[in-house]
Amino acid sequence: MRIIRFFLKFTVIMMVLAVSVFLLAREALLLSASHTLKGSLSELVLISNRGSYASSCRAKGITDYVGSSHPVLQLRFISDTEYVLEVNCVENSVEPVLLMQKTLPPFVQKKQGGSGFTLEPQRSAVELVAFQEIEDLIDSWLFFDADFIARSVSITAEAGEVIDASTPFDYENGPITSCSGYGYFCCDAVSQKGVGDSITGLTGCEKSCYSQCVSRPLVLSFTTSPFFEFTTRTLAIRKGEAVEFSYVSDPGSGNTVRVTIDFGDGESEVLQTETGTAVHTYRCAAANCEYTATVRLVDNWGVESSPTEVSKVTIRVQ
Repeated sequence: MRIIRFFLKFTVIMMVLAVSVFLLAREALLLSASHTLKGSLSELVLISNRGSYASSCRAKGITDYVGSSHPVLQLRFISDTEYVLEVNCVENSVEPVLLMQKTLPPFVQKKQGGSGFTLEPQRSAVELVAFQEIEDLIDSWLFFDADFIARSVSITAEAGEVIDASTPFDYENGPITSCSGYGYFCCDAVSQKGVGDSITGLTGCEKSCYSQCVSRPLVLSFTTSPFFEFTTRTLAIRKGEAVEFSYVSDPGSGNTVRVTIDFGDGESEVLQTETGTAVHTYRCAAANCEYTATVRLVDNWGVESSPTEVSKVTIRVQ
């Protein structure tokens, strides 16, 4: 019994020590990241006071500013862990002058949303989080909501000066950046569906910048027998002739997939297998008819496949 009590006490002490070390490390990382970001803001203000960015703008051939246009210094995130100090010599320029590039400490990243700070007289904010990836890993592997692991801290600034107060709107006032700079993702329209918040009008990812991407089921192959003309995906048949449609699908992140083959003439067939065939006979009351046969997938999560050239065939009945 004494040995058992000893080991129990030893285990409890080690667990307490481990938790204490973890909490201290988390706080130290957040403190270091906050200090680094605030220090970068101070550097940006110092550069502004010295006017040392003017030579960089002159090197780009920019010496005159029209109307209210003037150089804007900014701290802009280019990913969830990297940010740059730069100057926009011309308002809304897509080619700012890079002053320096920095990285957040390990295990710390910027949360989705805020993009950084400018030295303009407007308030903006970002939120830093420590151990978010570890928390997400535990959630996905153990199906356990370990929301006590990660901890975040907000940093708000106005004209380069860090302030205490912040509102949800402050996260929208940072410099325009890339999709990854906001912590979002460029979803592939064919293989992924964008969900959650979205941002439009960004260079390199104008219409598919989302806070999360979900895998779509994919149509890998959709063919006919007799085989269609390859370059135009068009099949010419006689009236009353039967066509066999074959498909191969990938359910993506789903476990199962529901397949609907629309023959284009008002009739369709539903199948429940990843590969399969369906036979359909086309009838045409006119001299010639043209139909577009399509295949559509929906996985068990309700995510629908994207319509592509591979998922359709033109049927011409003569």
